[in-house]
Formats: sequence, structure tokens, C-alpha cells
Amino acid sequence: MRLIDIIREREQARIGKEMGPTRWRDVTQEDMNAFGISTHDPDPMHVDPEWAAKNSPFGGTIAFGFWTLSMITAFQHEMAGGIDGGGYEGVDDVAMIGINYGCDRLRFIEPVQIGSRIRARGQVVEIDKVGPDRLRRTIDLVVEIEGKERPALSTRWLSMILIPETDVTLQGFRRDGTA
Repeated sequence: MRLIDIIREREQARIGKEMGPTRWRDVTQEDMNAFGISTHDPDPMHVDPEWAAKNSPFGGTIAFGFWTLSMITAFQHEMAGGIDGGGYEGVDDVAMIGINYGCDRLRFIEPVQIGSRIRARGQVVEIDKVGPDRLRRTIDLVVEIEGKERPALSTRWLSMILIPETDVTLQGFRRDGTA
């Protein structure tokens, strides 16, 4: 049996099973300020507490929606048994590489106020073999806000699992940077 088939069987066994919830994570003004700087987006709704207190319908600063979305990678690491920074228990980093492929049906539902806490839960809904060296994993995922009925966001998140075997090149994702 090839490595891709072993990983596919393991991933298919997760279909329909709840992932998470993750631990709660603090939403801080420092994180929003850093995100605003790194994305060249100094929107005062997110980075200026005084302005937001006076002018926003939320009474203060709120998280960038795309910051909240970006947290799903860290949440996925945790749901897969890893730690912050991407370490995974029991996963051979050489055997597979996971990359973001995109989102379907992404909706930002509830604003996330600074000082709140968020966490994620999800469910694998599909694993497709889309090439000789890759699987596409589809996860329905929500990011919850502590104490709120409605989630911050809901998405169908897609990722690729690349399985570099000696007889297969990673077509479209070569290490030398060519397509």
C-alpha cells in the first residue's frame, strides 16, 4: 500500500467526527495592532480604541475578520494534536505537508470584541484524492465567541495534504518554486 493510501484511509476515518473544541484564546489589542501593521490596514475600528469607543457601533475595537479567519490554522494545529508553532504529535513531518487551499462559503457572522475569547470546532466532511501526490481535505468549521450564541465565522475550509514520495514530484508545488 502506498503512503498516500494509508494517509487517505486515516483521514477518511475522521469524516463526520467532531474536531475540538479547541482551548479558548484571548483576543488582544496588541494582536490587532500587529495585524494592522503587517497588512498595511490601520483601520481605526480595529486599532484605535479611543476612536472606536466614540464612533463604532460596538463601543470599542473589534478584531479584524481576516485575523479571526487566520486563526483557523492555529486551531487546526491544536485539533490535530499539535502545539502552537505547528508541532504535531505522532505525525512524520517528512511524510506529509499540509497547505491552505482556500475557503468555500465563508461568512463573518458576529463581530469579535477586543478582550473576548474565541475557539474553534469543526468536522471533516470530505477527503478527495486529487492527484497522485495529494489529498484535498474539506472541513466545516466555526469560530465561536465565549458567551455569544452566534459564531464569529463559519466556513468550509479546504486544505491540501501533499505526500512527497520518491517516485512522485509535487506537481504545482515544487520545492524549486516552479509551477
